[in-house]
Amino acid sequence: MKTVLRTILVISLTFLSFSSFADPIQDNVFQAKRSGWFPSSATPCPVVCKKLKGSSAESESFFAPQLKNKYTAVCKAPTTMGRPSGKGWLYGNNFSAPGRNRLCMVSTPQGKVQRKQKFYCLCVFK
Repeated sequence: MKTVLRTILVISLTFLSFSSFADPIQDNVFQAKRSGWFPSSATPCPVVCKKLKGSSAESESFFAPQLKNKYTAVCKAPTTMGRPSGKGWLYGNNFSAPGRNRLCMVSTPQGKVQRKQKFYCLCVFK
């Protein structure tokens, strides 16, 4: 009886662990929470989201005088590093500063910064 219960527990925990890695916000569609990831090819996130009527880029304001930034938008870029399947996402920032607003700045698990021109923007319907 204990063996059967342990087997059921192991199988159920295995399936739960797979669902914990899923991105709760799907690509190219607004979900029930009225947010979604939309593609950008070197276009600032506020511009991408403005094209979707009634939405805006998920962003945060901050002060960094050495970078001359006012806010940063949330973005994600595809990666092939550190995943057995060769696919995955790195989450990062799309800065408001000229010259950086067309890139998604992400940090790898090794701590290196990458600048991606093809990325997704998090848009929220307000």
